[in-house]
Amino acid sequence: MLSLPIWALLPISISGSVTCSIVESYYSRRVGSSRRDIWFFTMLQSVVTAALLLVLRGGIGPLSLYSLLTGAGFGVVCTLQVLTFMIAISIGPISYTSVIVSLSTLIPTVAGSFFWNETISASQWIGIALMAVCILFSTDKKAEGERRGGKKWVLICLISTLLNGMVGLLQKIHQTSVHRDEVGLFLVTCFAVSAAFAAGMSLFSARRQRTAGETAPRSASASRWRWAAPVICGAALAFPHLINLHLSGVLPAAVMFPLVNIVPLVLVTALAALLFRERLSLQRWIGLGIGVASMLFISGVVSF
Repeated sequence: MLSLPIWALLPISISGSVTCSIVESYYSRRVGSSRRDIWFFTMLQSVVTAALLLVLRGGIGPLSLYSLLTGAGFGVVCTLQVLTFMIAISIGPISYTSVIVSLSTLIPTVAGSFFWNETISASQWIGIALMAVCILFSTDKKAEGERRGGKKWVLICLISTLLNGMVGLLQKIHQTSVHRDEVGLFLVTCFAVSAAFAAGMSLFSARRQRTAGETAPRSASASRWRWAAPVICGAALAFPHLINLHLSGVLPAAVMFPLVNIVPLVLVTALAALLFRERLSLQRWIGLGIGVASMLFISGVVSF
């Protein structure tokens, strides 16, 4: 699959990311947002992703201690990022949360210039500036009919943003090393560690809930989605992780990371309005239009 041209790989990656965000949002709001529910979701999602990656890669492939250790670290970061994102969207608006977390694209983008000597053109700097304007316009605090978090929501969003930026950095670090061909080992280790970590935390959270007497009966629909949602997310997540890891070693950070963050942001925000009845003000629609313009500059479609 990685032999496909970049223009074909990017839509597959973006589709997987958007699917995952929407299903995570539905799960957090309609099934459960307790720590036990989120850890269970993460555990099952990670198992499905690891299994699908093994199929897509035809096995683990070459082995090295470097990919094993970096994959394990990547797994911990990814697990915590999913946890913080799901907590954030359970207590605050999906669109606000998605916009704030999309700020993370600046971390690997700027790091590419400083640590990997990647040149950022004048047009791409304009695109990055427009992306910041998009984020500013999209977070319209005066918009009506939206759920608002509080200081806790803002703090969790910022933590999720930092973790999401670290995901991009770790991808870039691995794919610029001599072990870049060990994609199978790196990703399977990542999701095996994620599954094991989440399984332990899920058991711990379940025990605490039983002790506190907080366990509540679920509807038949919620019970079905408790299993279906992480399976769908796990299958969808395998593609962006595999593709983004590959592209992080092929495309400049200033091109790759804004594209795989801003495009899903625009789509998720629009879908949130349709599926979750989150109202978008005129200011936010303008912000999304600016976001599209930023993608054209960053990707090089518009340049001078």
